[in-house]
Amino acid sequence: MKTNVLRLVIFLLFSIGCQTKGWCQKTKTFTLEDCQVNTVLQADKGDSVLIMCDTVYVVNAKTFHLLENLNNKFRSGDYIPKQLYSNASQTIQVQKETLERNQQEYDQLKLRFDSLANNAIKVIDSATGGIKDAQVSISAAMDDTQKLKAELQNVQALLEKEKKQRLKTKITWGIGGAVVGVIAGLLAF
Repeated sequence: MKTNVLRLVIFLLFSIGCQTKGWCQKTKTFTLEDCQVNTVLQADKGDSVLIMCDTVYVVNAKTFHLLENLNNKFRSGDYIPKQLYSNASQTIQVQKETLERNQQEYDQLKLRFDSLANNAIKVIDSATGGIKDAQVSISAAMDDTQKLKAELQNVQALLEKEKKQRLKTKITWGIGGAVVGVIAGLLAF
């Protein structure tokens, strides 16, 4: 058992020595300090990468080539299918036509509303004029009624006075007739 432990210790010391001296495997160390640069860093298996940024994307070679091809197609304009572009153009044209039609309908509706508002103002003005004329007529009728009432009171007072005067006249004639009759009766006897 001691020999196995001794062999294990010798192997570990040899492995650690190889790693520190770089005899077992050659490694490269990369330091990413500039986070604003979009560069491709090619690192192989066993290389060390020291990241000083908050975010780094690690992509294998196959995915990198796929993304690179997609980016090149997009930049050249081949990525957007012609039919998709045509459909988008048609949609934009339909939207423009719809907006123009809606604008025309809005303009017509606004004209109708303005006409309705103007007609309503005319009706209100004529009704107001009619009401003012009616108020003037009612005022004149009330004045005439007041004058008639005053004249009726005057006529009634005159009638009362005339009635009293007639009564006095009748009483005077009656007394005068009685006096004449008494005098004539005294003279005749």
